[in-house]
Amino acid sequence: MQKLPKKARPSKYYRAKDLKELFGLTNNTIIKYRDNGILPYTLLGGVYLYDAKAIDEMLEQSKSNTERRLNS
Repeated sequence: MQKLPKKARPSKYYRAKDLKELFGLTNNTIIKYRDNGILPYTLLGGVYLYDAKAIDEMLEQSKSNTERRLNS
């Protein structure tokens, strides 16, 4: 099996800069969500890593809840 180039491989983790670019979050919001347990993270060598799969699942769940409320 051929290895994919680094850019083509899906990332398992987001960094804060990714969350800011992808979702428009500010540093303060990221810290607040992390501190309040809303945003799951791993601290590795002083770098906060945010589990991409968990965040994607949270977004999907939020989408489903919104759709249910709109259809009620």
